[in-house]
Amino acid sequence: MTPLRSRHVSVELPILGELPAVVESEDATSVVVSLLVAPPKGLEHAVDRGPVCVECISARGIQRVTGTAAWRPAAPAELRVTREDDAVIQRRGTVRVSAVLPATITDARTTKRMQTTTLNVSATGLLFRDPLALPIGANVAVGVEMPDTSAPLTVSGRVVREAGQDEKGVHIDAISREDQDRLMRFITDRQRAELRLARGG
Repeated sequence: MTPLRSRHVSVELPILGELPAVVESEDATSVVVSLLVAPPKGLEHAVDRGPVCVECISARGIQRVTGTAAWRPAAPAELRVTREDDAVIQRRGTVRVSAVLPATITDARTTKRMQTTTLNVSATGLLFRDPLALPIGANVAVGVEMPDTSAPLTVSGRVVREAGQDEKGVHIDAISREDQDRLMRFITDRQRAELRLARGG
């Protein structure tokens, strides 16, 4: 298993759904995470309703720790999850966030390159506008201009679906550890902003 300490993760809770967090510490028996949003109403009841999952993207897929969670009002941002099961899932439906970002797509077969925009992103893929009419199964290299103003986030993957007219979905097959972390930070920051907006603040 890839170490989780300091990594951005998604915490899935009964009733409340997914919340962004970062791993503060871990050992063989537990994982301690710090929530990146204000603790939602009902958190104390949600942790008693069933298993809690901590997930992050790793080079091998989606890394998941499942177990029971403990929460204390004295430390409202902290959740301690007792490890009952560790697994790596090759792919699952992950949280997607809307993201219109400048991107460059290169068709690996023809080397044709185009400037376009993404429409949404997740830990395992992205949706983009496709004026080249790439076929399903095409291998592509993607460079995405991120708001952090660093070098473009670069991934390689393959076209796996057609979402609408001139819209294609790419599954990420290869991404560096650094860019994995940048992508997860972007997703959790966007989730946090959307949750603030939904709560009126």
